[in-house]
Amino acid sequence: MQTGSRAILGVVVGLAVGTGGYWLAGDALLAINLVAVYAILTWLFAGHYADLPEGDDWTVTRWNGLLGGLPILVLMPFLNNRLGISPAAGFAMASLALGLAYTTYLIGVITVREAESTEPARPGETENGVENVG
Repeated sequence: MQTGSRAILGVVVGLAVGTGGYWLAGDALLAINLVAVYAILTWLFAGHYADLPEGDDWTVTRWNGLLGGLPILVLMPFLNNRLGISPAAGFAMASLALGLAYTTYLIGVITVREAESTEPARPGETENGVENVG
């Protein structure tokens, strides 16, 4: 997807989520943060979807499970109304936290992929890390 199309899609999704967050919580600062986080998340996801790790083995599924499970555990106080806020505001705050978790995950994946692609080969090694003998 082209950068311009990704940016437009990011702005549209960010505004939609931010509008929903403002409708739920009635807090402009929370809505602005939702717009920013989800616009960046959408822009990154649209451009780097192919970079996400795939696989059915334990090396991939353990990290994907942690990515899904840890934010949910962190968000439980918001969703269970233990902080004394309304459930709608808790849902908006949980959406912000979840969006931030996935955005930082994507930034980490992109950082590693770009570092791998620009890292010069070390003397005596091939691209896959096997040492050249001859």
